[in-house]
Amino acid sequence: ASPVIELITHPTQPHLLLSLSLDKTMKLWNLDQILQNHIHDDSINPNPICTFSRLVNETKKPIGKYFCFNSTGTKIITGGQDREMWDWTVPEAILTNSIDDDDTLQVTTAKKYEVGAP
Repeated sequence: ASPVIELITHPTQPHLLLSLSLDKTMKLWNLDQILQNHIHDDSINPNPICTFSRLVNETKKPIGKYFCFNSTGTKIITGGQDREMWDWTVPEAILTNSIDDDDTLQVTTAKKYEVGAP
């Protein structure tokens, strides 16, 4: 497991927690699901409900050092000192709670924005 850099909660669904890690991924966790499963089995190793990563030729690229949800929680914006911003879409199945407990969705594409030099 890679160290977590930052954690934020979803703006409209506070049981969803987004982590940014040194392994160049963001992971979305359902805290309600983790707590419910932990009550039944205290040895569980929880899985995220979604993993976000930039893949270029099968190689993980940095997502950025900073991240936030938009106000409705349908998008995640990431960025770093490379003057690139990325616009990620949160899968609808997560927002409607229609994902199976054992599934982990993968998001590997985002819209890129170039930010001009200061």
